[in-house]
Amino acid sequence: MNALPTILLSLSLLGSPDSDPGWIVAIETSDGITVSTRDKPNTEVKEIRAVGLINAPAEAVWKVLRDYQKYPERIPYVEVSEVVAPQDGGPVMWVYQRITAPFLAKRDYTLKITDDSKWENGQGFFKSSWTTAPDKGPPPKPDVVRLRTVDGFWKLEPRNGGKRTFATYYLVTDPGGAMPKFLANQANCTAMPDVFRAFRRYSTSSKEGVK
Repeated sequence: MNALPTILLSLSLLGSPDSDPGWIVAIETSDGITVSTRDKPNTEVKEIRAVGLINAPAEAVWKVLRDYQKYPERIPYVEVSEVVAPQDGGPVMWVYQRITAPFLAKRDYTLKITDDSKWENGQGFFKSSWTTAPDKGPPPKPDVVRLRTVDGFWKLEPRNGGKRTFATYYLVTDPGGAMPKFLANQANCTAMPDVFRAFRRYSTSSKEGVK
């Protein structure tokens, strides 16, 4: 048997956010959220992943996730969230966001968000992936730090006959400015459970969460 395909598969898994190799648990919360980190080659910025269950169907969580206009009233640290270039009927949209975090200057970015879902008749998964899109959105502001690296995804998989959702939140972001990378990694880890809980809360208590 030729070992080359097996070697290539192993190497591809090591670089995949969905794969397990290299992840180290950083936080385990009392409400069932696990945050892990992993070194990313050629940078001091770490990959961060949060996983946990949400007591709502995947379709309900997906509706909350894709309602970007309501992020400022729902999601911690999001001050502005605007769809600047939707693609009607297509899998791609562009969203501008401005973030306000404690003890930091404001940050902003525009994301290219792609619907990578494979969902049919209640089976499969929902997945929203994003990366920065510097050619879209408003120009930089003098009092706001423009972020160049904000990559990640949400993946939603049904559990318990579709009544619950296993959610994966993955993020790689460089905070820019003068903030040391090790402090940025710690801040991102600490913020992940708060963001995760916000999606839990609005998926289960709002009308989108009612089947």
